Amino acid sequence: MRQIYSNTCTIDRHFPERRRRSFGRNRAVGPRRHPSRSVPSRKYSSEEPRALRRARQTEPVRAADTLIDLLRRFNVEADRFVDVFTRAHGLHRTDMNAVAHIWRAAEHGHPLTPGELARMLSLSPAATTALLGRLERAGHIERNHDTADRRRVHLDMLPSARALALAFFTPLGEHLRSAFDEFDDKELETASRVMEKVLAATAAAADEAEEPVP
Repeated sequence: MRQIYSNTCTIDRHFPERRRRSFGRNRAVGPRRHPSRSVPSRKYSSEEPRALRRARQTEPVRAADTLIDLLRRFNVEADRFVDVFTRAHGLHRTDMNAVAHIWRAAEHGHPLTPGELARMLSLSPAATTALLGRLERAGHIERNHDTADRRRVHLDMLPSARALALAFFTPLGEHLRSAFDEFDDKELETASRVMEKVLAATAAAADEAEEPVP
């Protein structure tokens, strides 16, 4: 009997897989289920509606994130266009932004004052004075007193500034109109409403950024 036990131990030591197979055969095994007949657990089935609700909630967020990313990319390309244009005409970036604001105000029949321009560009009084001096020396604007209130000064565009503004906005406008051709008026109206909200949100973020940190 000792010899048999010794031989069995020797075999098990040299052939461990035999021991694992024999151990597996001796274990009690429950009834096997066919894979196709497996039923999800109650926890999984209860979580499924919640996962679907969560997926539906995240879809609008993903669409908004895509739009925000596109707006960031648009800002990068617009900044690049402004930089290229200003370098080609020997202007500062702030000078071009000032010309754009003055031109837009003049088109709407409301000439800007130096204070209004300073607020639009977030410039100090000293920086605004230096800016207007550069634009005057370049022959782009002139400061005129209001006929009704001599204390009020208007910024009026000169022909050279109008030509500069047209040279800046016309090529960009042509490319944008070409891009809009594939959309109908209803789609463009929806896009316009979106851009109005985008402008308001961006202005609000800029106003918050200007607030002093407590």
